[in-house]
Amino acid sequence: MFEVLRDEESGISRGTDHKHPTAGSMVSVVSQGEGRPSCHWFTGTPDPCRSVFKPFIFTNNVKISPHIQSPHIPEDQDPAKVCEYGSFQKYEREWCYRYSEEWQQGLEM
Repeated sequence: MFEVLRDEESGISRGTDHKHPTAGSMVSVVSQGEGRPSCHWFTGTPDPCRSVFKPFIFTNNVKISPHIQSPHIPEDQDPAKVCEYGSFQKYEREWCYRYSEEWQQGLEM
């Protein structure tokens, strides 16, 4: 299904340079039976040919990975609260955004 959603020749995948670009893509694996949660994969970005599908599982008793949690910044160090507008330092991008950029650059090579 991921390959189908990335198929540009069929017109399913339309890049950002297209008049009507693809807004985002989703693939769902709906599990049957108890104890087997369904998994939903989203790009959350246009152009599935250049996007990474990220998995989401909606279930009770979720254990959240530290990789997807926002970092805790003490209030006295939070740039949104202690810096004037426009003077924010450039912080290192979240790892999965950086991964997405690196993956896209690999496709362009």
